[in-house]
Amino acid sequence: MLTITNLGIAIGALWEVAEWTAGIVLSTEVIESLNDTIIDLIIDSLGAAIAALTSFWTLQEWMRSSAAVGNQASIANGSSDRT
Repeated sequence: MLTITNLGIAIGALWEVAEWTAGIVLSTEVIESLNDTIIDLIIDSLGAAIAALTSFWTLQEWMRSSAAVGNQASIANGSSDRT
């Protein structure tokens, strides 16, 4: 979960650096204010945390369904051994 969260935050930070660089190179005002940057980073962090939680939940569901399939296969194999 930490890896996914950190990756999302890092991508957001790189985007902010790209916006700042574009503003300097193009001599335009891409970044409206410091508040704009901070709000963007907060939203990036929230999105990354939601992505991490979603990935964790999906992994748990996948593991649960894989275990259920494995248990059914064990039951099926066990019943054929008895006959």
